[in-house]
Amino acid sequence: GHALVELSYMDTIKHCYIGPLTCTANISRPSNNLVSWPNRYVAVQWMRVRTAKAISAAEELAKLGNIDEAKASLSKWMTEFNRESFEVAANEDPLIVQLGIDLKECLEVLKDKNHNVFAENELGVRMQAHLSQRCSEPITGKRNVYRTGQKSLRAQSFKKGSGSTLTR
Repeated sequence: GHALVELSYMDTIKHCYIGPLTCTANISRPSNNLVSWPNRYVAVQWMRVRTAKAISAAEELAKLGNIDEAKASLSKWMTEFNRESFEVAANEDPLIVQLGIDLKECLEVLKDKNHNVFAENELGVRMQAHLSQRCSEPITGKRNVYRTGQKSLRAQSFKKGSGSTLTR
């Protein structure tokens, strides 16, 4: 079967409004195993949501003191994430690259430290950034797909010590 869908959204990576787009979607039926190829953009966004959920789940496990289980769950998602990003030909997508870096860094935080407030904060910041699609990192030298040019200028002005981009 098919479904006709009209879609409009804000692309937070390219910082532009998209739509309305009219798409025909193929629907898998229980009596048949034929499934259409995934839409690459939708697959990337779904991987973003699932990555944020995986980081959140690892954070919750770590809070309970289950560090090894937190590492294992994050490692398992990383394997699936790498396979899926390859399958939808999204390895070079800036968001996929960012997600991969964040997953590796979250796993390193869990490996390097027993659970503490620093590890909890690191995982929480990354999970929130991907759920809300917002850059919340103060580091100006680190690439972040959600940071706009204006946000970069503001962060650099704070880094230089002026504390404000406003003039008197």
